[in-house]
Amino acid sequence: MLTSFIAVVLIAADAFGLAPHGPWDQFNFAPESRISRPTQIHSIQGNVQNADALISSGTANFNGNSSFVTLDFGLEVGGRVFFDVVHSTGDARLSLSFTESAEFISPLNSDDSCHSVFTMDGDGVQSLPVPLSTGKFMQTISQQRGGFRFMTIVSHSDGQIGIAGVGVENTFMPHWDDLRAYTGYFFTKDPNFHDPDFLTKLWYAGAYTVQTNTIDANQARQQPCPSPKGWDNNASGGPVEGPILVDGAKRDRNIWPGDMGISSHTELVALNDILPSKNALLVMFSTQDPATGSLQYSGPPINAKGSDTYIAWSLIGTHNVWLYTGDIDFVHDVWSNFTKALAFLESQVDETGLMDVPQAFSNDWGRDGGQGHNIAANVLLYRSLVTGSELARQIGDAHLSKAYAANATTLKRDINDLLWDSTAEMFRDNDSSDLLPQDGNAMAVLFNVTQNQEQVKAISKGLTQFWTDIGPLSPELNDTIIPFVGGFEVQAHFIAGEGERALDLLHQVQSTLLEGFTANGSLGYRAAAGYDFDHSYTSHSHGWATGPTPAMTFHILGIGITSPQGKTWSISPVLSGLQSAEGGLETGLGWFGVKWEVSDSMLSVAVSTPLGTSGTVRLPGEGPVTVDGIVQTGINVDFALFLSLDAQRQLFLANGWTLAEEQAAFDCHVSTEGANFDLTGLSGEHTLNRTRNTPPTKMVDSLRFNLCSDLKPQEDVAEGDQCPKGARACLTSVNQKSQESDRIISVITLAMASSTRSVTAGLSDPKFISILFAGPEYSSPSESTPTKQFLNVTVHCDPNSKSDPIFLSYDDSLLALEWRAPGGCPSEQSPEPPKDHDDKDDPKEENVGSGLGWFFLVILLAFVAYFGLGAYYNYSTYGARGKDLIPHRDFWQEVPYMLKDVISHLCSSVHPRRSSRGGYVAV
Repeated sequence: MLTSFIAVVLIAADAFGLAPHGPWDQFNFAPESRISRPTQIHSIQGNVQNADALISSGTANFNGNSSFVTLDFGLEVGGRVFFDVVHSTGDARLSLSFTESAEFISPLNSDDSCHSVFTMDGDGVQSLPVPLSTGKFMQTISQQRGGFRFMTIVSHSDGQIGIAGVGVENTFMPHWDDLRAYTGYFFTKDPNFHDPDFLTKLWYAGAYTVQTNTIDANQARQQPCPSPKGWDNNASGGPVEGPILVDGAKRDRNIWPGDMGISSHTELVALNDILPSKNALLVMFSTQDPATGSLQYSGPPINAKGSDTYIAWSLIGTHNVWLYTGDIDFVHDVWSNFTKALAFLESQVDETGLMDVPQAFSNDWGRDGGQGHNIAANVLLYRSLVTGSELARQIGDAHLSKAYAANATTLKRDINDLLWDSTAEMFRDNDSSDLLPQDGNAMAVLFNVTQNQEQVKAISKGLTQFWTDIGPLSPELNDTIIPFVGGFEVQAHFIAGEGERALDLLHQVQSTLLEGFTANGSLGYRAAAGYDFDHSYTSHSHGWATGPTPAMTFHILGIGITSPQGKTWSISPVLSGLQSAEGGLETGLGWFGVKWEVSDSMLSVAVSTPLGTSGTVRLPGEGPVTVDGIVQTGINVDFALFLSLDAQRQLFLANGWTLAEEQAAFDCHVSTEGANFDLTGLSGEHTLNRTRNTPPTKMVDSLRFNLCSDLKPQEDVAEGDQCPKGARACLTSVNQKSQESDRIISVITLAMASSTRSVTAGLSDPKFISILFAGPEYSSPSESTPTKQFLNVTVHCDPNSKSDPIFLSYDDSLLALEWRAPGGCPSEQSPEPPKDHDDKDDPKEENVGSGLGWFFLVILLAFVAYFGLGAYYNYSTYGARGKDLIPHRDFWQEVPYMLKDVISHLCSSVHPRRSSRGGYVAV
């Protein structure tokens, strides 16, 4: 465990734009422009003169039938090939063949992209028109090759043909001008691997792969394939315009929502471009069966049907789009489709409480045994209900939100009751099977179907039994290593706190962006399971294999987006045996960045988040902490350091914080930094409300709290909706709708009286006391993991104030209050509070023996002499009467008005005007 010292720096960042430049830029694989050129000659056969001109300048001459050159573009490219035919003879003929892998280089065939064929010759070659005209040749959109690295140019005549200026116009990411304009970045050195830059390269490889999988909606793969051979990439990918996110660059060039369970997250962390995912989901909802509510397994033109899991992925993807963009209008647009699709899945739940997947809807990523009470399908149904509950709440359907949440809770319990194998300490694939699947177990951790951290740890350890030197063999599909499922497993290990185990997995299977491969490392993925033993059909640039990219951002950097666009966030890095890491991502609100370093047992962390957001920082290890250079004596980070920033970027945990164990109930007397604070004047039950408009309903959040004693049960409130015994603060959310009864949506305990930790702080200027109460964890239906609850009360020293507390913010974990009251003043320095009566005989007020008393006595006597002598002078000299006796009369008549202006100005500058509606904050 990390020990010694932890330093934290927090920075407000509100700039938008590209990721910062740094040493990581060299690992960005995206081309500088839309045009890519071959980087080297892979091979030459026959008589080809000046072949090097094809990668530089000049003309290469092909002389003789079957002469060919294979060009290497250095990495995956995709689009329309072009070159100049400088000269040719009347019988000149050329053909082009393409492949992603050098294993399938051939002058006679391309690797297969349109369909799988046992003979691996389904695509064949592209033959150029005859006669071969001089001038510029460029493929049509239909002829474009979606993904390739190697291109072979073949002469099929004896005459000489001159070729120059070979290149490809990349057609992926059609809506971007600058393909390298990443908004996110990642950088680390891996001291435990032979290539220290491996993890950084892997992050950028995933980002580039998803770019190659982003195509124009009218450039999908045609089905059926051309006859007898060939390919066409000008089909409609669905009834939308603009970019769509598909499964692979070469193939299928089709929307598969399961793949987006990985690739959409990659889009966010690297590109902040969720439009392709949004368009893809609109396509999937357009495929809905109006009779049953089911969605298709895939989008057009393949239009596959029959997958409960991929229906669930479309629903989960809807929540992802909302979370990353805040686009509630999109949710409204698809809500009817969403609820019908979820109802279709729920209709399959039987008496066990689990979904019983029918054979007709048991298709998945390619695995076997997806029918029945399948663990993976039921985990995805659980996640669909949880995210559906959150979306229903956002659009104002509190009744449906509560129903989804209740069903999710029941389903989670029944999954554990029926499918948990206590001997193996993993989930079984089905109640009729002892198979322990990789996918269901990994996703159970990722989506919080587990009931405790012991289960999470056990699953993480159990998954390693399937590991080989090149990756885990999937028990649910024989002889298969599947990076798609590996992406979920990597995150499961991080969640279990097993960061080094997660990196071990990254060094194995996740070092490739392949669709999949076999136990011996061959490209025969699914050879006997639908791919007709056609090894060339396997995709080498597949978005579902990019799981490491978001995993490293979400876990090594520890950046979590907990509400739309990161309005609330969390930072919780998993160090994973690394010495440092940095990077970040951007949303519509701005930049979220993390940079941490371990040196001499000291952890330093710098966090940048947008202005107006708030969140928590949770760090590993134990030992003293500094925040912005101030030592936080006594904070034990093994408990976790929670920092929160309000909209003004003020630290709730600031200078002078101490953390202490408290087993006795908090009694409103606090000692810190040699000062004593008495908060008993703030005792009693207080209620603050805030209202959130959720048309056609509204949500009223009601905070009840009592700092000094436990809350009492409320009358006329059901037992299940009461705050628990020993609670000091509870937040109750109530949904209100015209002409309907109020519905209690949630009761969240924020603070308990004892068996908790409280944090106190007192600053010398300005004086205040701040207390952090800890409550239990709250399992929100919209969150994958329970969230620890806290109440932060900051009382500012104001001996004359009788103001109400102010509800500052709540970020689903920390609720912040602010108060101006005498209790915020250290007791030994607190001035006497004003009295409600004049006690002129109080001897304390008659003490003029001090120097201060003498000073005021002299001033008083001077004023008496001034007015007395002045009045006598005016009477004796001018015969003045009444007000005219006052010396300098006109000046003194203006004094009250001058004082009033000065005091008014000072008050408006020092104390902003507060609302008279105590505690209410409009949202």
